[in-house]
Amino acid sequence: MLQKTIRLTGNARSLQAVSHFVNGNKREFQNGAKIAPAAVVTRTKNPIRELVDKMSVKPNPEKKMIPLSIGDPTIFGNFNTPAHIEKKMHEVYASHKFDGYAHSSGYPDVREAVAKKSSPPNPNHKCSADDVVLTSGCSQALEFAIAALANPITDTVLVPRPGFPLYATLCASKGINYKHYDLDPNRSWEIDIPSLEKVIYETKASGQKVAALLINNPSNPTGYSFSKQHIMDILKVAEKNELPVIADEIYANMVFPGTTYHSFASLSENVPILETGGLAKQYMVPGWRMGWVVAHDRHNALTDVKKGLQTLATITLGPCSLIQALVPSFLNDTPKSYLDDTMKQLEVHADTINNGLKDAHGLRVIRPNGTMYAMVEIDTTKINFPSDVEFCKALLQEEAVFCLPGQCFQYPNYFRIVTTVPVPQLEEAMGRIREFCLRHKK
Repeated sequence: MLQKTIRLTGNARSLQAVSHFVNGNKREFQNGAKIAPAAVVTRTKNPIRELVDKMSVKPNPEKKMIPLSIGDPTIFGNFNTPAHIEKKMHEVYASHKFDGYAHSSGYPDVREAVAKKSSPPNPNHKCSADDVVLTSGCSQALEFAIAALANPITDTVLVPRPGFPLYATLCASKGINYKHYDLDPNRSWEIDIPSLEKVIYETKASGQKVAALLINNPSNPTGYSFSKQHIMDILKVAEKNELPVIADEIYANMVFPGTTYHSFASLSENVPILETGGLAKQYMVPGWRMGWVVAHDRHNALTDVKKGLQTLATITLGPCSLIQALVPSFLNDTPKSYLDDTMKQLEVHADTINNGLKDAHGLRVIRPNGTMYAMVEIDTTKINFPSDVEFCKALLQEEAVFCLPGQCFQYPNYFRIVTTVPVPQLEEAMGRIREFCLRHKK
């Protein structure tokens, strides 16, 4: 019998593979044994995918499919990246200056551009390149922010309900606890402050540490941006409880005319903020996967956390170097009219939804004041469906209109509409939804 051991050494760790040979033949696994995946795999769940799988019905083949579910503003070709970026992309590629590895946290001049853009007006709170880590999209920025602040098992991150389901997924995959605080649809989707304070108290009373308060503003799925006063009220709660804030601001500045956007860092004097953002939505390039974390420190509270973020960045060695090189042009050379025109167009789309469903039987649109989403309430006492999932499933099957049920966002009896669909298709979809509701009224 000959036993042969082969050792493979990688950069970060050694991997050992052992091959057994009996009379020159490799021994096979016995009894069809399966290799179990690691616990992180079983903890990682995508609630949207799970619910969509349950809605696996065929759309009505006699009607053209209208997807109101996909948060990608580029699908229909009616929203495009700023015009000057195409030329800049060719210049960056042709220079061959960005073909190699960048610094693991990102090119210093790119990080400086992000820092300048993200810095609050207060000169005492200006950011520098050392406060910025570039990431592969805002999703990785959120992953880094959560991982840098929260420990598995002992710590809890507070997340919004309704809210982007990735927050819970990121926490659960790392063994970090999460709890929901509520948003109030009757108060323009503001945070229910008593609900927030109650969750903080109960979490602490259970022996858990509240590691961070995660806030999405402007919000997916609600389409709302908080007022200055409401942000100040939230910061008071965070300061009283000594909580850092993870501010998911991927939709920064995406508010309708007449609404003013305020970042959390611009209003925080004492609460440390980890701001996450990126190019995806404001500049209509979600597939380019360019994001960032900006540490807005207060009283040097984030000194070690910033080092931790830089350490996490060494795992993937930063996002695509070519796209990094375009960031300063996006931030500094895009005319103000680009975003102004985008938001005027998105407001027209939001009004198309609001006007199209304002008289729909059993529905109530919570009109957004920004972003590219709207939430619609379903009155199950007036419509003959027991849940939002069944409503959206039947709507797809009968009318070929696909919306995500509120349960995807931990908020039953609502559904979300993506507003970037061209107006003629939105008008057609709203008409189908009205007819559907009448057909199924109680």
